[in-house]
Amino acid sequence: MEALQKEDEDFSQTFKIVLTGGPCGGKTTGQSRLHIFFENIGWKVYRVPETATLLLGGGISFEYLTKKQAIKFQENLLRTMMQLEKSFFDVVCVNPHDIKYIAEKNTKNYPEEASQTVNREFNYSGVNKTSINHSNALPINNSSQKTIIICDRGTMDPAAYMKEEEFNYILRKNSWTIPLLRDNRYDQVIHMVSAANGAEDFYTCQGNAARHEGLDRACEVDKKTADVWIGHPYFDIIDNSTGFEAKILRLISVVCRRLGIETGESLKILSRKKKFLIINFNEDDPTLLKLFPPNQVFTVVHDYLLPPDSDDNHSKNMLHYKKLPQIRLRKRGILTDGNMDNYNTINNHNFTFTHTVRKPEIKGQAIEIKRQIDAREYSYLLQSQRDRSHFTIYKTRRCFLYDNHYYRLDVYQKRSPKSCKGLVLLETYTTKPTSQLKLPNFLTMAEEVTGKPEYSMWNLSLKDDKKFDSNVLMDCNQNDIQIQQLQINEH
Repeated sequence: MEALQKEDEDFSQTFKIVLTGGPCGGKTTGQSRLHIFFENIGWKVYRVPETATLLLGGGISFEYLTKKQAIKFQENLLRTMMQLEKSFFDVVCVNPHDIKYIAEKNTKNYPEEASQTVNREFNYSGVNKTSINHSNALPINNSSQKTIIICDRGTMDPAAYMKEEEFNYILRKNSWTIPLLRDNRYDQVIHMVSAANGAEDFYTCQGNAARHEGLDRACEVDKKTADVWIGHPYFDIIDNSTGFEAKILRLISVVCRRLGIETGESLKILSRKKKFLIINFNEDDPTLLKLFPPNQVFTVVHDYLLPPDSDDNHSKNMLHYKKLPQIRLRKRGILTDGNMDNYNTINNHNFTFTHTVRKPEIKGQAIEIKRQIDAREYSYLLQSQRDRSHFTIYKTRRCFLYDNHYYRLDVYQKRSPKSCKGLVLLETYTTKPTSQLKLPNFLTMAEEVTGKPEYSMWNLSLKDDKKFDSNVLMDCNQNDIQIQQLQINEH
């Protein structure tokens, strides 16, 4: 195996994922196969068991519970789940409030997780799943051991089995928030679509004592489970558009992409990023907004940082710049009053912060490495390393599910540069060609712009139009196509 990135022993190389979905979606098999895959490439793997199966397997049956008992059971289930996860998290990490943490340490060259070429001879016979994010955590020791924690369902899953007002009651009672349970806790969430939706011949209630849903109920639970996770920064849908073995390989590949692990030819069935230009969209039109399926709306702010060993003049030589990594920061969250001018005054606990390094092409492929950071590190990097040859980009992002695809609709705001005026882009990841992709029928698509350099956020944010080099940037855009094979990318 060839390491494509430098490891840093001071950075916690722990990745936390959630494997969720409707009944009979392949979660159990997926967990086992993920487990074997990552162990075979040298990772330490932990698996957090499904809390509901533990409790329901002890004799609790929902049909015999009163409404009050059912709400209390879901509250205790959520508490138990969080404690189970904590037991695993604490094995790997400790909270920075318990350790003196200096944000300024290694600020210029922040460590990145190592990206590796997968051994072509790994064994696919087993799998494991799910993840969790503790972005403010530090390793107990300075071991360079990379670790993945797979959670069988996550803290938003109970909301799929309750009325909204009941779940909100539990949140208020325990001083929890949706961003706390959904956005900030896990690095990636993967929804395995139930066989009841698209693979009906293979749906069965056997193999899980807690499973009792018929086809219609299974489809309903599957949709509700997906809906409660809409809005997580890294949410992937694994549908039944392929056979089961291919479905499991797609599961492994989306985790590898998120981690920036090069898989070569080992995982051939891969989704690709599609981007479409949308016209005639008015986000203030209530009639249009009513046509959307359940969705989550966020404000997103992007800034680019200077690459290592560079200065503000680095962009003068675009040919040289092509050989440098692109580094950007993202701040993502909810504005309660919808006023972009108040963005910097909102409580940072309602936001997530992401640091992304996009590596130059290596052996025909480009790698993106993303890591969650806290508000303090975000502020420090923005103040000390911001690339002033780029404008700040402001977007409103609407996330929703349509035809088993996870879509992101980005509306560029007025505070963005002129190049973004009136721009609305729709993105998704799919294994289907565009001709077979069922796009949302309530949106008007002007054209597909996948691969067009003028719609790259890097280009859109440039202050000097003269630095737009179609050859260099087209090369960068071709890297976008390669990145689709390695990293689910949230521009």
